[in-house]
Amino acid sequence: MLLERDKIRKIIKEHKITSFQNKDEEELIDILYEAFNEASQVQSIKLATKEDIKLVLEMMDRRFEAVDKRFEDMNKRFSMMFTFMNIGFGILVLLTVLFKFIS
Repeated sequence: MLLERDKIRKIIKEHKITSFQNKDEEELIDILYEAFNEASQVQSIKLATKEDIKLVLEMMDRRFEAVDKRFEDMNKRFSMMFTFMNIGFGILVLLTVLFKFIS
């Protein structure tokens, strides 16, 4: 609870509330108590929304990490493919030079 009834009673006694002169003290306490409870519920809803945003951001981060890993894997595959192509062309050039030298 945001404020307890005793704290509300103390606030009313310490401060003069001129707009509520026609209402008795218990009715004022009930009105303020309900108002503070509604405010605390609204605040808790806002905090839950912040937690939801944090959760979405964490999910997005995990997804970006997965995409980054996928691109790294593809990069490794292309690097390996180009390495084997270079080795193959190197062997072909070497064989061509050897056959030209021998004949």
